[in-house]
Amino acid sequence: MLQSTMSTPSPVSSMMPPPSVHKTNPPKSLALPGSNGTPDFILESLSTKLTHRQFEEFTADLLRAMGYQARVTAYSQDGGVDVIAHKDPLGVEPPQIKVQCKHRTNTTGAPEVQQLIGSQGDGELALFVALGAYSRDALMIERQRSGLRLLSGEDVVTLVLDHYETLPDHWRSVIPLTSLLVVADAAD
Repeated sequence: MLQSTMSTPSPVSSMMPPPSVHKTNPPKSLALPGSNGTPDFILESLSTKLTHRQFEEFTADLLRAMGYQARVTAYSQDGGVDVIAHKDPLGVEPPQIKVQCKHRTNTTGAPEVQQLIGSQGDGELALFVALGAYSRDALMIERQRSGLRLLSGEDVVTLVLDHYETLPDHWRSVIPLTSLLVVADAAD
């Protein structure tokens, strides 16, 4: 199973709404016999159906679904910054968020996280989005570095589930899901 970094507090996490997992206790994931369940399906869809460039576009659209303005940078010579996001419509008010995307499910190490930090200017925030987990050294950097947030594949899945209805239709066709209503635990 992927390692989650959602419990690691960081200044960037205060600007992002926490995933619903932290707000309530949702019903347990339902999986059909022979299936890996919804989280694994989402991760597999993102890793196998998208190119790296499409994953950058998806990440920008996920940030937009969360209420941010976001634009994808030029594909080559981007200095490790794939998406630039911000809250204001013009992108001139701080903070600006520099996002690096890694479209792979293996572990991301400290050197790659350091590269993103190197692009971070005064008052800017940094967000690293990967489909896999992070090494212990990378997580240590996140704990020590103000304005840095590492999102793992598990975190991406949680955000997809939380904001699925506001994602553009073309991404929902890549990750086709349907809502299922169940009796809440409180009804027992």
